[in-house]
Amino acid sequence: MSNYKSIVLLIFLASIASWFDFIAVLSLFASDSKSGPLDTALVSIAMLAPPALLSRHYTRLVNKYNLKAGLTFALLARSILTFIILFFVNNYLIALILLACRAAFSGLFAPQISLIASNVVDELKPKLSAHISLANNVSKLVIPAAGGALAVAFGNTFVILLGGLILFFTALFAFFSLSIINTQNKETKKTGSPIDANHKLELTHAGLYYFLVFSMSNLLPYIFHDIGSGTLLFSIAISCSAFGNISAGIILSKNKTNIYRLQFLINALFTCLLFFVIYLLITVKFNYALPIVFALTGYFSASIQVNITNNTISLTSEKATSYSARFQSTQNIAMLAGPIFGATVIEYFSSELLFLTSSLIGVVYFTSTILISKRTKYESVH
Repeated sequence: MSNYKSIVLLIFLASIASWFDFIAVLSLFASDSKSGPLDTALVSIAMLAPPALLSRHYTRLVNKYNLKAGLTFALLARSILTFIILFFVNNYLIALILLACRAAFSGLFAPQISLIASNVVDELKPKLSAHISLANNVSKLVIPAAGGALAVAFGNTFVILLGGLILFFTALFAFFSLSIINTQNKETKKTGSPIDANHKLELTHAGLYYFLVFSMSNLLPYIFHDIGSGTLLFSIAISCSAFGNISAGIILSKNKTNIYRLQFLINALFTCLLFFVIYLLITVKFNYALPIVFALTGYFSASIQVNITNNTISLTSEKATSYSARFQSTQNIAMLAGPIFGATVIEYFSSELLFLTSSLIGVVYFTSTILISKRTKYESVH
């Protein structure tokens, strides 16, 4: 099997395990352990904070040690810790520590994969970026529902065990299927981070975008209830969003040209304009049109992920590792901070005002950034 196919299948398997695991762990601690909202929030923090805090260390570790051995070890460590957590689910403090340790190993996956993908021939990188997005979004569409059904039938513990087993076989697959040239960089310690000012600016753009997205996406069940729409419309909207995600992956996989960074800004701007459309639909009580808009947001959201992935793996090996780790850190911080902002706006104002506020912030920021970028000919040059 070629490295191209191995990378896509590896990401697909790891994504399946992660979705099984994420849903089951939160459900287990929320119900089986009879924990309160704060306890459940701490579980989320334990799963998101380590990758956000360890990005610099990930860059050094990935560049220093044998890549195939490191990838296999990190996946096996995640699998083993998954099994161990089940023995301590009633000991909340130990379970949190184990979750944080496992999350620390999980954070290695993105920079490791980015380093491997950066060695794929340049002509295939745009297509690979789209296929990676497609693999992630197919698992996102199918696995949460499948995991929920399995949890109802067999319990959360079974789903966590299944996720651990998938991680174990993913580790074996990585070890036996990937053909990796030694990409260790002995000069990494001396040269420090290879991220330059333009890349840091890109991370700022991505950070704001994901902050705005997560301020709403993690609160959507409550928002749909708050605006008077039932669970059915919410489910349809989420399915339409996933359909948009997958459509973008399929369409962009046919793109054989390089993707410029400016496209990320344009896609982000269109997403924020759609937030304003959602605000208008909620205001005029035309909620049944929301699934159509969610399909469009899903398309642009997946397009943005393809833009970012392509830009990452188009960098040199050193920069791809560092950029991927920094991006993962930025995204996880947004996942933690965004819902706090969203919940505050909804608590003191309203759900529709959250969409209006996020839209205005995004439109002003990304419009001005696009104008500046065009003026300075801000293109992807590696």
